[in-house]
This record gives sequence, structure tokens and C-alpha cells, in this order.
Amino acid sequence: MDRVHRLLHAAAALAAALAVAACSAPEPRTPQQQMADRALAGRVEAALRADPYVDVDHVTVDADRGVVTLSGLVGDESDWRRTLQICAGVPGVLRVIDQLELIIYGSHRGE
Repeated sequence: MDRVHRLLHAAAALAAALAVAACSAPEPRTPQQQMADRALAGRVEAALRADPYVDVDHVTVDADRGVVTLSGLVGDESDWRRTLQICAGVPGVLRVIDQLELIIYGSHRGE
């Protein structure tokens, strides 16, 4: 009987783990979502380039269902803050993921 209980517990744990994994995997984007993501990334890039005080030549913008990821290099803390602020203010941006690296005197932020 003890063995049966252990097997039932193991099966329940496995089922729970599979359910969590299935819920966490995002569904593939439809062609419409892909188009909307490209348009959103383009609007973010245009907003960044329109700001005369921010150097974003080395910044990459990716969008996925309204979540925008910024990656690349910014030259100073002011550019970093302003880049995040501009991005967050673009209509359609639900969340900003900051993967920017701040260059200070030849080193990267966080190193």
C-alpha cells in the first residue's frame, strides 16, 4: 500500500509539473501578431531616433506581444534612463525589458 501511495504522489507531482510547463510556454505568434510586433518596434525606434538628446545608434529594439526588449549599448546614464522612458511612452508598449549595457569609461554597467 505504501508503494501505491508513493506512485500516486509521484504521478501527481509529474502531472503538476507538466501542467505548469504547458502553461508557461507561449503560443506561437500569428502573422498578424508578428506584423503588429514589427510595427511596434518601428514606432519605438522612430521615437528613440526623434529625440535629439539620445544616442541610440547601438540599440536594438524587439517586440513580442507588446513587450519591448531593448538591448545594446548606451553611452551614459542619461541616455539609458531616457531610452527606457521614451520606449515606455510609446502607445502599445505594455512592458519594457531592459537589456541595455551602460558604457562608463570603457566598462559595462554591472561588471
